[in-house]
Amino acid sequence: MGKKWYYFTMVLDLADGKLIAWTLSDDMTTENTIYKTWLLAKKRRAITEHHIFSFR
Repeated sequence: MGKKWYYFTMVLDLADGKLIAWTLSDDMTTENTIYKTWLLAKKRRAITEHHIFSFR
């Protein structure tokens, strides 16, 4: 049975514990993980200069 990796990326609001956006991709490129999830999060919630970001 073949093994395949999938990469889960999420944007979580730590102030209220809500999951704002998530994506699942089959490669680890920036375009398919962080960037897609970031664009989706921006559509769902306004981002201001008072936000703090952590990418891990």
